[in-house]
Amino acid sequence: MVNAVGDARLFIESNVILKLANDAVLKAIPNDSKKYSVLRISNASNVAVIGGTIEGERYGHSGDIGEWGMGIWIGEGAEHVTISGVTAAKMWGDGFYIQGANDVKLCYVNADNNRRQGLSIIQVNGLEIKSSIFQNTHGTRPSAGIDIEPDNDEQHVATVRIRDSQFLNNAGPGIVVVGKKSVVSNIEITRNKFFGNLHPLTVKGACGRENATYDTEQLGGGSFAYVDVTELVIAKNKCLRPRGHRQ
Repeated sequence: MVNAVGDARLFIESNVILKLANDAVLKAIPNDSKKYSVLRISNASNVAVIGGTIEGERYGHSGDIGEWGMGIWIGEGAEHVTISGVTAAKMWGDGFYIQGANDVKLCYVNADNNRRQGLSIIQVNGLEIKSSIFQNTHGTRPSAGIDIEPDNDEQHVATVRIRDSQFLNNAGPGIVVVGKKSVVSNIEITRNKFFGNLHPLTVKGACGRENATYDTEQLGGGSFAYVDVTELVIAKNKCLRPRGHRQ
């Protein structure tokens, strides 16, 4: 049991490998905070977290506001980070959260039964996700397996590769890409399985695509399974909002 709120959170410093036994669990103590993280990586490089389970307190949460209770928060100044074989489950917010990082790898991870997202990608340069599972996300919108969505003009998402992964039974899309507020570029989605999601893929604000700026495009319904055998590549330039555009 760990305190996930404020300065009591667990932090990992540079050049550290945290390896958990397969049945080890780091579980958040129930709290009423609208924002927390069980494990945080920021201003650190050459870091790895391997194995075990990071468990939230969504069913014991004593507050009723906020949606930012995270499992592993990879934040500002983090680079050369690898998360491998880790399960992040039952978070008040997201299983995994990335904002302000460079060169991150998520391999064989499982985001299960989280309230807001399996993974939120807010700002990153260089992210590889492979052989992972994002499932059973539900509770508050958008309830996606993965949400790629910068929050403001200063945040960019570039060079993200998602491959050989599964998106299962999420209340929202399997993957949602939102490029309305800032630059989203070079997203490759290859050989993934989608089943039971609201939609497999939703793209909003696809800047740079002819006649599609700020439109929403949805790929299929959620009641079937398939593997995309060819690459979906989203390569966008800088988004410029037209005058009078309203969010």
